[in-house]
Order: sequence, then structure tokens, then C-alpha cells
Amino acid sequence: MKFGRLSTIEGSTHEFKDYELKGDEPFKKIVTLLRENPKTKAEKIRLGQLLEQFVLERKKLNTELSRSHQIVELAPLDKLLLKDELKKLQKIFGDYEGILEEDTANKIIKGEVYLESFPYYKRYEKLTDMEIIKSEASAPDVKNICMIGGGWLPISAIMYAQKTKAHIHVVEKIPYRAEIARKVIEKLGLKDKITIINQKAQEVDYGQMDIIVFAAMADPKYKILEKASDTDYPRTIIIRTPLGDTRAFYQGTYYEDLIGPISYSKIKSFNHWFRPGFGVQAEPTDPDGIFNLIILDSIRVLDDY
Repeated sequence: MKFGRLSTIEGSTHEFKDYELKGDEPFKKIVTLLRENPKTKAEKIRLGQLLEQFVLERKKLNTELSRSHQIVELAPLDKLLLKDELKKLQKIFGDYEGILEEDTANKIIKGEVYLESFPYYKRYEKLTDMEIIKSEASAPDVKNICMIGGGWLPISAIMYAQKTKAHIHVVEKIPYRAEIARKVIEKLGLKDKITIINQKAQEVDYGQMDIIVFAAMADPKYKILEKASDTDYPRTIIIRTPLGDTRAFYQGTYYEDLIGPISYSKIKSFNHWFRPGFGVQAEPTDPDGIFNLIILDSIRVLDDY
């Protein structure tokens, strides 16, 4: 049996199975919030916080259903929302994260706060720890690491610079963001360890990069990935991808999205492959369970496995 309920889009309905209608309270709250149209910074922050709260609540609910061996699980949020709703959710959440980044960056530049005050500091601390271990980024022969997507506050690049001996290159295509990021780097005393590249990622030369890390919001991923893997020199490519319901936050790239295009050479000049035994990881790599990692190794490195 299915039930219909009006969506946020005029003339459209959401279809629910009976268990979803009874138990999926977070989804109903998310759909209700998506009817709002925030204008001010305060409204965008409030709405972003609430949407994040309910998405994470729904993710937790689904995890509990899975662990209790229920036959029924909630449908993925990015599949359940209508296309326009998903696009709106990603826009709201992107604006919200951007406000947090820009505000923290400007306060760091003014000397008002430390990097640790960023709300997602612990999330990125654990995430970069995991990436550094998996990619062996702290090895002495790793000289150059490239972060694709930096924003106003390139927190991952800063953490890599603090945790490794490599020089970190950050690709940020928007001039205003790149300039703010440079000021943050200088304020933190890291201008000799981090370079901001104000350029489109698909136009950057990655030939001398040892490791390349894709931010979850990096786009267009296929074009950038094709350029990043044009030679087999970068020994490891890391793609951050959202996990479970948090896929609704980002236009993520998933293992199943890559395996076909790579296998059938739809991504040209591709010189990397999935690390053996890695695939899609079941365990999240950050405290909030938002990110997962896809790791690709150079074909010359894979020969050693």
C-alpha cells in the first residue's frame, strides 16, 4: 500500500510506503522546512542548522533500523526527494556551510578566533587523519599534495600542512574566495607551506602532484578526474563522498557512479584504478558519519600490491 502527500512543489506528491508514513518523521520535517525561502544570513543559518539536524536524525534512524535487522529500511533521502527539492536542499546547505566558512575565515584574519572555533573542526580533523593514513601522505617522498576545492577556509589544506611535510596546493576557482583563503593562510603563518591556485580545476596541471584530494563539492568531477589522472604520476587520488542520507547535502560521486565510466573508458586517459579491497567502505571517516572515501591508485603503484 502507498500513500500520497503533497510535496513542496505545486502539483506534485510524494509516495510513501505505509511504514514510511508512520515512522519517517525526519523526512516530513525536512519537506516542511524546504517550503521556506530564507533571505537574511540569520534565516539561512537557522534553516541550514535545522535541515542538517533532521538529515542526521534520519540517518541515525536508518542505522538503528539496519542494526535491529528490520526487513524495512527508509528509502535514501536523495532518491525520495523530488529533483527540485533536492536541488533546493543542496543550495540551502551549500549557502549555510559557506556562511560558516566565510565568517570563521574573516574572524581568523582579524585575530578574533582560532581555527578550532570552526563548527566542523573535529569532523575535518578525523577525516584528514584517515586520509593521511590511507594515502601515506606523511611519507618523506610525498612532496606535493593538491586539494581540489578550498573555499574561504581551506581547513583540510591547513590540517595537511600541519600534519605532513608536503607542500599543499589548493585549487579554488572563485577569485574572492581565493583571496580570503590566502589571507587566512598568511595569518596562520603557513604561506610557505600552502599555495592557493585561483583556476578552474579541470585546467590545472596535476603532473607533479603526489596525492590529489577531491572535496565533496568539487564539480564537475568527471572532467576534473580525467585531467587529474591524465598521467600516472599522482600515486593516489582520494574522492570524498557523502554517506547514506547525507548524500542529499552534496552532488556527490559514488563508487557505483565511477566504476562504469572508468571500466568502459568513458573517462579518457585514465591511469588510476580502485585500490584492491577498498571499494565502498561501510565505516564513516568522521564523527558525524557524513564522509566516506573512494581511493584510486596509480597503475604503477597498483603493480606493487
